Formats: sequence, C-alpha cells, structure tokens
Amino acid sequence: MFFAFFALCLQTENNVLKKIIVEIFEFDINKCIESKKILNSNAKSRLIYKNKCSYSRFIGNCTNLYHRLKPLDYKDFYDKELKYAEENHDLPIEERGLTYEEFYMLAHKYKTLLEDCTALRYDISVYFYSLVCHAIVETFVGQKKEESIMEHITGKGFKVNKVDGKKDAKYGVDIEVIGKGQHFYLQVKPISFFKSDYPDTHEDRIDACRKREEVLKLEGLDTYFIIYDLNWETSQIKWLNNKTSGILFKISDLFRYDKDDIKNSIVRLELPTEYMENLL
Repeated sequence: MFFAFFALCLQTENNVLKKIIVEIFEFDINKCIESKKILNSNAKSRLIYKNKCSYSRFIGNCTNLYHRLKPLDYKDFYDKELKYAEENHDLPIEERGLTYEEFYMLAHKYKTLLEDCTALRYDISVYFYSLVCHAIVETFVGQKKEESIMEHITGKGFKVNKVDGKKDAKYGVDIEVIGKGQHFYLQVKPISFFKSDYPDTHEDRIDACRKREEVLKLEGLDTYFIIYDLNWETSQIKWLNNKTSGILFKISDLFRYDKDDIKNSIVRLELPTEYMENLL
C-alpha cells in the first residue's frame, strides 16, 4: 500500500527521458518475502535479477553497509540504508547503497526487462519489495547467522576468519576455521539448498561440489557445511543437527558423487530432521 507519490524522469537504456510516477511504499517484511517468492518462481525472472539487478554496482555492497550501519533489525537497516545513501549521494552506489528513488528505478528496470521477454505482469511494488528483500532482509539474516556461527566456533577454542568476497566467489566458502590441529573452510547453506527441486538449485549443488574438490586439490583444505532453517518474519534461525549432536556436515553426509563426473553422478542423501534452536 502506498501513501504518496511523486514524478521522476527516468533515462532509459536508449537514452530517452521517460517520466514515471514513483509510489512511496512502506517497509513491509511480509511483502518482501512474498514478492521475492513470486519473482523467484520464474527462470527468466531469476536470470534478469541475477545479471541486471543483484550485483553490487546495481544495488550496493550490502554486506559492507550492514557492518557500517550496525542495524538492530530489518526496519532499522532499511531506514539507515536509505538515509546513508541520501547523505552520501556523491559516492558510487557500490559504496553507499540505493536511495529510495534508485530502488524504485531499479524495480522499474526489472519490471520492464521481464515484461519484454515474458507475459508476466506484476505491479511495480512486487519488484520493489523483492529488491528490498535482497538488499536488506537477506543481508541482515545472512550476517546475523554468520556472526552466530563465528561466535559459536570461537567459543570452542578455534580461530575464525571471514572469507573475503573474491575468495568466496571463487571457492564458495564463507568462513575459515583454524585451531586444535585443524584447518578447514565452512559453507553456510539454507535447508532449501539441499531440498529444492529447482533446476537452478541443482546446478548450484553441482557447483558447490566442484568447488569443494577444487579447494581440496589446490589448498589441501576440506569444506564442511552448516545447514539452517529460517523464520523470515522474525529472523529467527535454527540449525540442523548432525548425527553426533553437532552442526558440521561433511560433504559425504550430504551427497554421493564421482569427482570426475559430478554433473552426471551427484545424488542427494537423506538429511537428519532434528534442529538446534540456539548455538550459544
């Protein structure tokens, strides 16, 4: 539901100025979640989102903004991000994030691109809330879960390092763990990563196994997985319990495959069903 609107001149990819009416949407966690589900259900939508909207040059480096702004909850992060982007408009989007108008313009671009190649027709609010879900909600949850894991592992006497973005992209790892004669990487994944039947997710699982084998070959370090389930509305996380009352899973607990032909041999294994509500 919008409570105000204003006009904005938008320059299209053909350098044509187009006047659009910008509606003002209030932050709504339920609409963020539902909108992301709607747009994520279509393969072309997912591809457009990935290639034209999700990179930091389009939407900002959300992780860096989280650490800079230190938000208390979703709404606090949303408000602080918009304010920071307005006050630092001379900085590149990657450093400052998006203003409200820029969120709206990116939503308009997403909508136009999807309508150009499909028969899908959704209100602009669906695209707006989906982008906010990515930049604000998913970032907040992602950072909170990593903070919890790092605190949990540090409490057990290990040293932990957050893996930088380039290494994460290359190897698909989130956290490096050192101590007690051990050295390994962690990858933190939602339960949907292992249960989803989306073709895209299946390809991601193949990619995760390939990257694990690559890291093992290049650095001699194994990658373990931590699996979580999330209540998006409350941002509460619970952690899948392995068969020894811990949270670490070997890749052999999750998949069976021939490392020389992962794509054609990968098989998902049955997961445990018990969760830990708290790590600390």
